[in-house]
Amino acid sequence: MNTETTQAHPFDSEKARGWIKDMLRAGPGTVTFLKKNGEERKMLCTLDEKLIPVEHLPKPLAEGAEPRKRSEESLSVWDLNANGWRSFIYKNVLNFSFTIGDDQSDRVEGYELPPKFD
Repeated sequence: MNTETTQAHPFDSEKARGWIKDMLRAGPGTVTFLKKNGEERKMLCTLDEKLIPVEHLPKPLAEGAEPRKRSEESLSVWDLNANGWRSFIYKNVLNFSFTIGDDQSDRVEGYELPPKFD
């Protein structure tokens, strides 16, 4: 008899996804994840429009245009080192960290795992 239970991935819930998006909209974060080929990658990224070059900001929809369907399994982010849009799959995230503040203020380091959303 198999008594093994599967535990939900800490970053693969609606609340955790919202938390990651909110943190990345506020500034840069570092996401460590497994790429589709199994290779581990660490990426400094953001959704903060102040940190994304104007020419790469998402364009507003044309009148009458339908928004593009987005995957709920992954997130597209601006990679601050590669200067381009990249994405990661939530269930492949190993670690997420962020810093609140700047070089002139006290720094507060973020979580490795999202807060409990129960």
